[in-house]
Amino acid sequence: MNSKYLALILVLATAVVAFGDSHFSEETVKAHMKELSERGLNRAIVVGIINPEGKRYFYEGTFREGDTRKVNARTIFEISSLTQVFTGLLAAQLIDKGEFDWDTPAAQYLPEDIKLPKFEENEITLGHLLEHTSGLPKLPANLQPASRLNPLADYTREALVEFLGGFELKEAAGKSFKISRIGYGLVGSALEQQTGETFEALVKSRIGDPLDMENTTIELNEVQRYNLARGHQGQTQSPLWDMPAFAGSGALRSDARDMLQFLGANLGLIESSFLPVLKKTHETRLRSEKNNMAVATGWVVLNSNDSPLLYRSGLSGGHSSFAGFRKDTNTGVVVLSNSASSVEYFGLYLLDSEKFKLKEFVPMIEVSDADLRQYPGVFQLPNGFRILFYMQEGHLTVQFEQSARYRLQPVAEDTFYHPKLKTNLIFQKNPKGFIDKVNFKQGEEELTAVRIRI
Repeated sequence: MNSKYLALILVLATAVVAFGDSHFSEETVKAHMKELSERGLNRAIVVGIINPEGKRYFYEGTFREGDTRKVNARTIFEISSLTQVFTGLLAAQLIDKGEFDWDTPAAQYLPEDIKLPKFEENEITLGHLLEHTSGLPKLPANLQPASRLNPLADYTREALVEFLGGFELKEAAGKSFKISRIGYGLVGSALEQQTGETFEALVKSRIGDPLDMENTTIELNEVQRYNLARGHQGQTQSPLWDMPAFAGSGALRSDARDMLQFLGANLGLIESSFLPVLKKTHETRLRSEKNNMAVATGWVVLNSNDSPLLYRSGLSGGHSSFAGFRKDTNTGVVVLSNSASSVEYFGLYLLDSEKFKLKEFVPMIEVSDADLRQYPGVFQLPNGFRILFYMQEGHLTVQFEQSARYRLQPVAEDTFYHPKLKTNLIFQKNPKGFIDKVNFKQGEEELTAVRIRI
């Protein structure tokens, strides 16, 4: 398919929450969350904040369409790449015990059938995998998903072994930083090989149980499935991602309460027997002077207001997540959503509202239900590509052929903003006042779709 077819911030003077250098009003946070939900950008969203005074939570939205339950601190979300801070901690625990070594070739910790590529005589070490400098790509070239909604579900360990056996490094490991889901997946495999336990069991026994994190897991029990916020791409529901070959890189699910326990342990606010090891995962491994960013073990490090801010975010086919903390303000923040729309900017704002800003929105106008009902129908582009407009939960929704549904935002008369395409869809009326066309811009090209069905 040809790819071309494919502000509101309320600031009130009351209830100001102050965490060191970060000052924001509670009303601002609540209003922003409500705006995200009402615009269909984030179906539901949970914010958790921990500091020496305790924990605070903010909630907005429901589990899914037709489910009136409001999300809360025990609602479970997919955390995707945020999993890697747990993988990094497990590796650091083994390094602390002398069972792993940062500079040892990673192949020594992996099953014999997994052959890692070399560049000349330079081998990929465990440290290269942990700091994303292995030279391995983000995903394997032989990934051919049966379903785009769950793209890693049918990718087997045997397929990964085959890919690694034929992959050639372009330079020695350690030369370049490149995010690799494969790399942290291999760290997960090394952990399993070294301990004889599954990655999920390791997370539970060595992190979850000591910190009372009962909902941080991969496989969900009956109660956890009931408390799972169903994932969404726009308004289309999405399944959880399964990743049998990449568990260590993004397979975990969790809730806001568990994540605040974890952040509290990193800050020393929650008692932990492995605090010294946690502190080692905060140490900078790589630094980029270009964007004032560094990499720790599993964490990204920003030099926020001359004080390190550590964070990690995740994004899957239906969920988004953020967890981060600042030691100077002794504050940790988690943001979880059941929509594939990044919440990283929101988490950074909550940790440092002076440096980071909230997303600004295109102002919307009021449109009555009666007026909205003139737009639904099927429209077709000259090449036969179809676009469906219909009503959903009192809003005008659009679905481009073979893609997810998105709620449109009314911004002017007969004009609606598409949040994914970031363009206006402008409906045209014929002389009789009937909507018969819709115009929109894709890149530099103006496109017109003609209505073929009401």
